[in-house]
Amino acid sequence: MTVSNARARDTRAFDIHGFDIHSFDIGTLDIRALDRHATVVALDVLRLVRREHLELFTPCAGWTLRDLLGHLVAENRGFTAAAAGSTDPAAWHDDSLGAEPWTDFATSAIVLTAVFAAEDLLERKLRIRELGFLPGTLAMAIHFVDIVVHTWDIARTIGSHRAIEPELALAALEFARQWESVRPPGAFGVAVEVPADASPGDRLVAFLGRTPFGRTA
Repeated sequence: MTVSNARARDTRAFDIHGFDIHSFDIGTLDIRALDRHATVVALDVLRLVRREHLELFTPCAGWTLRDLLGHLVAENRGFTAAAAGSTDPAAWHDDSLGAEPWTDFATSAIVLTAVFAAEDLLERKLRIRELGFLPGTLAMAIHFVDIVVHTWDIARTIGSHRAIEPELALAALEFARQWESVRPPGAFGVAVEVPADASPGDRLVAFLGRTPFGRTA
C-alpha cells in the first residue's frame, strides 16, 4: 500500500525570476561527487530510522519525519524525470510512500544517482519544478543543498547528533549563499546567529534557519 501526503508543500528553493542563473558558480568543486557523497550519508542516517520515528516532528516547521521523507522522495523522482527530459510538473508531486519509507527513499536515490552520472548532464538544461529550465550544475546544486540539510533534519529528529561533514557543509553553504537574495520567506527559515568559531555544519544549518545541536533557540 502506498500513502501520499496530501498536505500541500512549498518546495521552492528560491524565486528564479529574481536570480541570474548564469551567475551561479560552482568554482572547482565537483558537484556530482558532492551530491553522490551526500546521498550516501543520507542513506547511512536512514538506516537508523524506525517506524516509531515517522510521526515525530522535524526541524522543518509543520513536517513530520514521514512528511520530510515524502518530500525527499518526490524531489528524487522529480529530478530523475527532469534529467530524462521530462517537462511535466506532475513529475514533482509523487510523494507516495510504502510501508517502509526509507526503502522508497533508497530506491529513488539509487535511480537518481545513476541518472545524474550521465556525462552530459551538467551541460544540459533541466526543467526544475516551477523554476523553469536551469543549467545542470545549478539543478544538481539545488538537490545537493536540499539533501545535505534534510539529512541533518532527519538525524536531529531521531536523536542522532551526527555532524555534517565539513566538506559537504562548506560546499552547501557556498551554494546557498549565492541565491540568498532571492530565497523567499519559508523556503528554509530565517538565519540563526552562531559564534564566529562555529563548525561548518553549524554555520550551514543556522544560515538555513535551524538551531544547531547544543544550542537553544
